[in-house]
Amino acid sequence: MPSRKGRAGHKRQRTAPPFVPVSDDQIITTEQLSRWFPFQKITFKIFRLRNEGPPYIRVNRSIFYRVGDVRAWMAGKTVRPAE
Repeated sequence: MPSRKGRAGHKRQRTAPPFVPVSDDQIITTEQLSRWFPFQKITFKIFRLRNEGPPYIRVNRSIFYRVGDVRAWMAGKTVRPAE
């Protein structure tokens, strides 16, 4: 029987999606949002549980994000080196 190697320590290889201009008013899913970052979908679920991620919209059991809210959240994460 061949040995089974664990997947621990292996990072999921992701390629950046092609740039497509997106309006701030556009609504996207968690799946779409996870393509913009080197995170898996579960990371955004954890962010929601900890109130750390971008604002989101809940409709029944579905989660959506407004692009403008995601951009504002990212802008708030900008770190400026001390001069």
